[in-house]
Amino acid sequence: MVNPNPFICAAMAGQRIGQYHLEKLLGAGGFGAVFLINER
Repeated sequence: MVNPNPFICAAMAGQRIGQYHLEKLLGAGGFGAVFLINER
């Protein structure tokens, strides 16, 4: 049996970090998608 506490802590921290970076990633991804569409 593996101790789930580290995974829970990592998941909680990852969720906060993920929400913070998700907007940046979506913004960059949206920009990249527009760029790729324009390149075609």
